[in-house]
Amino acid sequence: MRYIRFRDLRQRVPLSRSTIWRMMRENRFPQSKRIGKVAMAWLEDEIEDWIKKRAAGKE
Repeated sequence: MRYIRFRDLRQRVPLSRSTIWRMMRENRFPQSKRIGKVAMAWLEDEIEDWIKKRAAGKE
């Protein structure tokens, strides 16, 4: 299990920060996890699965 921060996420998913947060609120994007007092990150496996589903047209 590997966490990725927003900078790495943006290299994989070409969406703006506000679009990602909106999609998370709508449950259309994997939820971030708190990894510190203010630090947030995403599970790499969840992001990869989301990308694969989008590429297959299942989103």
